[in-house]
Amino acid sequence: MNTSKNPIENYIENFKEESKSDLLLLGTLAAATVYFPKTVFTYNNRLESLSYMIIYLAPPASGKGILSNVRDIINPLIKHLVGDEVYVSADSTDASFLESLNQSKSMPLLMIDSEIKILLTSKKGEHGKKLRTNMMKAFSFEEISTERRGTKTSDRRKYHISEPRLSVVLTGTTDDYGPLFGHDRDGFISRLHLIFRDDFTEWKSPKPTINPANLKDESFNFGEKLLEARKHLSKLEKPFEITFKDNHWERLDQFGSKPQSFGLDHENNFVRESIFRAGTRIFKVAAILTLIRNAETLTGQTIECNDHDFNLAFNLVVNDLRKIAPRLALGNNNLYKQDKNSETICIDILSKIGKEFETQEFIKAVQVAGLSDSTAKRFLKKFSEEGNLLDKRGQGKYRNKIRNTVRDESEKTEVSRPMPQKPG
Repeated sequence: MNTSKNPIENYIENFKEESKSDLLLLGTLAAATVYFPKTVFTYNNRLESLSYMIIYLAPPASGKGILSNVRDIINPLIKHLVGDEVYVSADSTDASFLESLNQSKSMPLLMIDSEIKILLTSKKGEHGKKLRTNMMKAFSFEEISTERRGTKTSDRRKYHISEPRLSVVLTGTTDDYGPLFGHDRDGFISRLHLIFRDDFTEWKSPKPTINPANLKDESFNFGEKLLEARKHLSKLEKPFEITFKDNHWERLDQFGSKPQSFGLDHENNFVRESIFRAGTRIFKVAAILTLIRNAETLTGQTIECNDHDFNLAFNLVVNDLRKIAPRLALGNNNLYKQDKNSETICIDILSKIGKEFETQEFIKAVQVAGLSDSTAKRFLKKFSEEGNLLDKRGQGKYRNKIRNTVRDESEKTEVSRPMPQKPG
């Protein structure tokens, strides 16, 4: 078994001082797919493409600009193609989206943007719903057959795209969670590799510690190596297939049949859907990693997935799913869909929790509301330092002032009532 590091791990090491290296890793995986045309693997008795969709939500000023390095990876391909389109705009209408897929002739495309609000605007209304549906079909390697109607007969256009390939990397703020998913249950969420970081953004000195030009060179050089795979794959008449070993399927079966052993609530519908589709995502990432590993030496029509790459893919997808699962479990009752921020939610919890409570009691209540334990600890510290909402009474123990305030206000109301007058 080859247990050596994947080249992408060595590449990410160059950015170890960056706060969002996890975003760079995911973005690089999705971006790499444009270098791998005509690639498939068999999953659940059907062919799947390597198309991958990532949405990364984090507070403002938290380093999402690192996506510029992902674009640098694509530059060798743009230089090589001379005029052919690689990108799909995030503000595409359904019509322009279909046109891009049609013109690509089944070659992989990439939608990448650091401002997800563009997509939120473009997906409104009936055309937005069609765009969302067609994006899901592109992810699932499903045939798109549709007709775009226009006011004139000449404006009408029929599309038949048998093998759509599209990867997506979009970032936004935590406030975009509700507007992005709304109250729909169309399976869009479960297809995504969704990251939600609500950690408090701490000050980081802007003093340079690395040379940006060197990082651009590293990204360009990484892309040049992937270009060798594109040159080989583009010449093939038949699809290039990535195959998997029995131990890979066995590990997936263990995960799918006993997700609770991985810390996942399989009783919840939203989480269960994500668990089922996580298998596809694991195999997509594993296939991408194996192609990255062998990009410069790729030959023939097939390659077997590397064990180290499969384990890396499994851990990446399952760990991120475990982090987002409590939020998914809330479904349509998610407090973020009511545009409440983290602080408001924590204050609501304080108003219902006991007069005296311990840290773990508060953390559990916050996690049930879909927030992380780090958020709970952050607001406990904030509230105790401000002193208006609670007092710290000892190690891990607090006295709730909100409960006292509510009771005091009630008592004041009773006292202020006018005394009944005796009959005259």
